[in-house]
Amino acid sequence: LAIAEARGEILVFSDAGTDLPADSIRVLVEDLSDPSVGAVSSEDRFISADGSVVGEGAYVKYEMWLRRLESERSGLVGLSGSFFAIRRSILGNWDAGIPSDFACALYAVRAGARAISDPRMVGIYSDIKDPGKEYARKIRTAVRGMTAMARLAEVLNPFRYGWFSFQVWGHKLMRWLVPWCMLLLLLSSAWLAPQSRFYATALGLQLLAYALVALCHWMPVLQRFVLLRLAYFFVQVNLALAAAGIAFLSGRRIVTWEPSAR
Repeated sequence: LAIAEARGEILVFSDAGTDLPADSIRVLVEDLSDPSVGAVSSEDRFISADGSVVGEGAYVKYEMWLRRLESERSGLVGLSGSFFAIRRSILGNWDAGIPSDFACALYAVRAGARAISDPRMVGIYSDIKDPGKEYARKIRTAVRGMTAMARLAEVLNPFRYGWFSFQVWGHKLMRWLVPWCMLLLLLSSAWLAPQSRFYATALGLQLLAYALVALCHWMPVLQRFVLLRLAYFFVQVNLALAAAGIAFLSGRRIVTWEPSAR
């Protein structure tokens, strides 16, 4: 509704819970002075309650590094939903059923422009107060991303979109397939373990890792150890992706939800 009423040339999106530096708007307008740029994304800064960078914080740092590489190559596959801007002229018909941060990056490419990341634009946000809601948030995010991909599937064509299409395959589709690859690895290791010491060792290491992650779930105090918390986060993410994939293929779509308190 706000987009329909807007008359400006540039639209700015931000989460309500995101803290923004005072000069953020100036920076993004400066970036959009380049006619080849259709959208500009901030970089996320994740602050946990104790100030440590683990779990999602470490993942966010990895994600921001990936986005810088994409920005330098063929443009971002997805914008940071906490704070970004886009030219109004390339939006077209707005689809409320798909996530704006993912869709706007694809809209930019379809319009012959590119989406970039600017480290001078920073969106600062805090951890979710109730960690139990994080799993549901991950499922929601993945289902909405899959919905966007299904509706904008033409960006998967490398003959039309070149390197950008390659980035979409790697950053999105392959990531969504990781939990199924993990399951295949576990099953194949179990199948081959009686025949090979290598696969027997691989099976043992996988079972040990999953056992430690299970302990982290039932004994949260163990998550104070960085490696265990990262492992727990990794498994939780992939369980959510598997659940999201099943939900999406079953026809589930998510348009509205209750935001998580931070």
